[in-house]
Amino acid sequence: MFARVVQREEGGMSDSSEGNADGSNQPSGADDYRAARGQPPRAYRFTKGTSGNPAGRPKGSKNFATLIKRELDRTVNATVGGRQTKVAKREAIVMRLVDNAMKGDHRSIEAVLKYGDEAASKTTLPPMDTDPAREREIMEEYLRRQGGGSGTHG
Repeated sequence: MFARVVQREEGGMSDSSEGNADGSNQPSGADDYRAARGQPPRAYRFTKGTSGNPAGRPKGSKNFATLIKRELDRTVNATVGGRQTKVAKREAIVMRLVDNAMKGDHRSIEAVLKYGDEAASKTTLPPMDTDPAREREIMEEYLRRQGGGSGTHG
């Protein structure tokens, strides 16, 4: 094989399909691009400005959770304490759930207790200051601001 390459170099190129003037073996009009992993052939790539999923979800359309949230935030007329008032649908649902629980509906009772406990556990109160000396300081400061007395209580 080496001898044939030497002969071609010495004798020059007689056949144009064997190679180009720049030494490549590609046909003269061919692109030097080759398809590889992650690089599909150019003929099969997405064209600029065209979606890769033309039948997909349209831009601006909302997903299910967004639609539910929007609908629960809308207001409805409800009778609360004998008066007509506007409340959010989610609030009306909670009021109906609690009313049904008060009437003895077991499923409503379970739901109210379950979600009520979860809501209560998420509510955090600031820690109480239980140091007696600090409590005395706070009380004396309060009484001083009120203009009431010497700061002693008794």
